[in-house]
Amino acid sequence: LCAYYSSIPQCGTPLLLPIVKDVAATSVLFTLEDDNRGIMISFQLSVEDEEQEELFTTIGCFSATQTVELSDGAIRTMSELKIGDKVRVHSSSSSSSKQYEPIYSFGHYAPHGVGEFLNLNDGLLQVSPSHLVLSGDGHHWIPASSLKVGDSLVHTKSTIRIDSIRTIVRHDGLYAPF
Repeated sequence: LCAYYSSIPQCGTPLLLPIVKDVAATSVLFTLEDDNRGIMISFQLSVEDEEQEELFTTIGCFSATQTVELSDGAIRTMSELKIGDKVRVHSSSSSSSKQYEPIYSFGHYAPHGVGEFLNLNDGLLQVSPSHLVLSGDGHHWIPASSLKVGDSLVHTKSTIRIDSIRTIVRHDGLYAPF
């Protein structure tokens, strides 16, 4: 896209942000906007039905029911999130204050998507096997698929021990907010 629109000086800089405008289970429409110059570029990504299941089960996503804390203290499920919501994020600093970042796009927003998830500790966390989690030592991001019962991971600033891991298939959507 940037090569085709090489006359746009902001291409590849933070001034052009992907904004999800319309979403279906197999198609996502992105619009790149630059408020300074009034430039708008749209493109659509589609996945054929037979490719959808394979794609959705291999990418790093959350299930629809997973929750996140917003800057106002509210708790929302992944399916309720919108662009602009400020969500709690991991902070590598030793500060005990919570940090929040706005959602600027979705890597995946598929309300009707089907996905395979790892269900850790009876639903405490449901993520796709390729999703990265912070190991219990607080220094290494690892794929959830590498976790074993007895391992630990950082969850909301505390370390939890993994007591159970089950693979489940959910039909209520796939979400990957950025």
